Amino acid sequence: MRIGVSVRRPDGAAKVRGDFVYSSDLRVDGMLWGATVRSPHPYARIASIHTAEAGAMPGVRAVLTHADVPGRNLYGLEIQDQPVLAHDVVRYWGEAVALIAADHPEQARRAAEKVRVDYEVLQPITEAERALSPGAPKLHPDGNVTRWVKIRHGEPAPRADVVVRGEYEVGMQDQAPLGPESGLAIPDGQGGVDLHIATQWLHVDQKQLAVVLGLPVEKVRLTMAGIGGAFGAREDLSMQAHACMLALKTGRPVKISYSRPESFVGHVHRHPGRLSYEHGANRDGRLVYVKARILLDGGAYASSSTAPTTRLAARCEVSARCRTATPTRRRWTSSPWPSRLTPSSCAYATPWRQAAK
Repeated sequence: MRIGVSVRRPDGAAKVRGDFVYSSDLRVDGMLWGATVRSPHPYARIASIHTAEAGAMPGVRAVLTHADVPGRNLYGLEIQDQPVLAHDVVRYWGEAVALIAADHPEQARRAAEKVRVDYEVLQPITEAERALSPGAPKLHPDGNVTRWVKIRHGEPAPRADVVVRGEYEVGMQDQAPLGPESGLAIPDGQGGVDLHIATQWLHVDQKQLAVVLGLPVEKVRLTMAGIGGAFGAREDLSMQAHACMLALKTGRPVKISYSRPESFVGHVHRHPGRLSYEHGANRDGRLVYVKARILLDGGAYASSSTAPTTRLAARCEVSARCRTATPTRRRWTSSPWPSRLTPSSCAYATPWRQAAK
């Protein structure tokens, strides 16, 4: 390979022929199929989980709950606040509560329907502003704010000939990659596991999985499978830990492949946000100052929310080259991912929020 020389893509021919193997195409002899039991409520306490009926169904090889997590039942790309399987509280509609491994995917799905969970339904927080209010319930022990970034620069009371104020709102956006979350976990027979997965952070996933599985890092080996798009949706764990837990429990390879509806609740999304801006300019059109308050809805758990909080706070002034004051904040709410709020005057605020369904 030399600079200036056109190199053939190693995956190009297979993709043109339709022969390229994506993560959802992976198969090995004797593999089982995994399915996930998910919460039908955006916010609720778990009173009890009953798995006996599901475990007795034909073809079912394992039924797992939070009690079966071999290591730490928490993960998170930047803040480890999300349970691998919910054990006391569910904080968004679709949160994972239990796992099934069965001989056939339909058997796994039907067994998942037989897992009975007794919930005490709570009132969800569905608005970021409410998550910041004094009387809002705390979705996490440390409150509803993931990160608050405040930037002040320049004169405290700048003057301008023209002032323009605006309120803006952006909605949640799903990346919707063509390839949904999927992977194949293969136990090595010596207490370790090999995971073939489509992801954006292979080595970060490995470190997170080692903690969840209670294994040394060298016993958790990841191989990048064919990726059918990502766009940020594969930044954090989805089914990785679940497939590995089922494979280690059964001693057999386990494949999990999300449907499109399940994919919508199984990965992180772009944050919804409310942005308040005040721009001041001279009559010649030169911006003199920017004041901004940005509130991001981070959903139920942090994931990578601290990064956009900081970026928005820092970049809201870039176009102006002027004096700024910006707070940014990110909050937790009962929405599907992300889930906490993050704040930033150049202030930026993002709360965690719960989404009603």
